[in-house]
Amino acid sequence: MTQTSDNPSQGTSAQLFRGQILHFLDDPTEADLASSYAYFADGGLYLEQGRVRHVGDWATVWATVQAQHPRHDLGQQHQQPRRVRLV
Repeated sequence: MTQTSDNPSQGTSAQLFRGQILHFLDDPTEADLASSYAYFADGGLYLEQGRVRHVGDWATVWATVQAQHPRHDLGQQHQQPRRVRLV
């Protein structure tokens, strides 16, 4: 799981998403392709006040947040956080 914090948006509450996630870790043209991204077939994306706080496999994100928050199960829909950086 990756903790992140560089995704500003206008949200004011916590949200938890479940779905396929493609997370770029580096520029694939400048780094080894295999290490430039992380793909989670059953992924979790946790936002707090519009900022990405956790992204990773669903079980790990769910265990971390122990959510009492709204949960959006997107099934097989693809999710791609934008401007995510490792902290």
